[in-house]
Amino acid sequence: MKNTIKITLITLLSLITITGNVYAQSVHVVNNNAGTPGGSNVYGTIQAAVDAASDGDIIHIIPGSTTYERADINKKVSLYGVGFNPDNETSVPARIDGLNFQSNSAGSSAMGLWFTGTVQIHEGADQLVFSKNVFDDRVFTVNDDIVGGLIVLNNIWRSSVGTSTFALDIYDSGSVLISNNIFTRGSNSTSYSSFIHANNNAVIRNNLFINDTGGSPFKLDDAVVRNNIFYGNGITTSTNYGARNTVFTNNLLFAPANDQFPIGEEGNTGSGNIEGQDPQFVNLEQTRSAWDFAWNPDLEAGSPAIDAGSDGTDMGISGGSNPFDITGVPLPLIQLLDVPALIGQDQNLDVTIRARGN
Repeated sequence: MKNTIKITLITLLSLITITGNVYAQSVHVVNNNAGTPGGSNVYGTIQAAVDAASDGDIIHIIPGSTTYERADINKKVSLYGVGFNPDNETSVPARIDGLNFQSNSAGSSAMGLWFTGTVQIHEGADQLVFSKNVFDDRVFTVNDDIVGGLIVLNNIWRSSVGTSTFALDIYDSGSVLISNNIFTRGSNSTSYSSFIHANNNAVIRNNLFINDTGGSPFKLDDAVVRNNIFYGNGITTSTNYGARNTVFTNNLLFAPANDQFPIGEEGNTGSGNIEGQDPQFVNLEQTRSAWDFAWNPDLEAGSPAIDAGSDGTDMGISGGSNPFDITGVPLPLIQLLDVPALIGQDQNLDVTIRARGN
């Protein structure tokens, strides 16, 4: 009898990932779909994959039939999904209830995932990267824990802000970059809740904040805010939900009530800001609804935000060095896979793959 080899999508994803200059790393695949082929590096839960991984390994999370359970991250790993709005046959993201990053998870990353629950970051979990994810709930450092080197890039906070809380609560953590994200206020939110709580020279740049109440988008002290678009948010100097000792540079503010930056108040300074002008999005309203992927946040021709950033690029998510990608794809995404189910041991394997990625 001639020996045969069965080729699976998981195998190909692993091979593609491994060829991306990560030869010293192991790839662990997480798949909770029924009938998933097994293997030495295939797991049904994220926690099982993390437990089996070593520092520096990659965990590739396949979109599942159900939401993956929370996991504790206690080592340096890179977690990848397929993007939050992937252009593949199913357009289904990998959904996770949440993650807990422990002190020995420094240097970890999470990309291309959809979080339905909270992400908790504990002291010592420095140099974390969150990119191209959707958050339905909060991300925060617990118990006043302080982390350093946090990067939050190209994410969507879909409807995360509840009453009297923050979507991204990082307290006094240092060397924080919050860039090219979309923050939307869900229907359960009030004007007394905000998106970001940050101090200690946090850099907040090229984000899009959407609201319809005029409520303050953050609580800041000693922060840098530049090249953002505030669409329906008013900025105050309130102790609980406002900005103090903050530098505002080249931002656009268009709010139903208060559309002025608090320059000269409570230690706030700034220049190059645009107040009271409609940024002219293709298809986007000031709203308290959860993010809808049918919306189009691109700037129309003639928008005052085009090329108006401090770096000469656009204000908002289309500007800066990392423009927003509405698919949220972090890795080569398989769009077409044409491969024989069985091949003989001595036969060539003819595979057709169409993919997109960074």
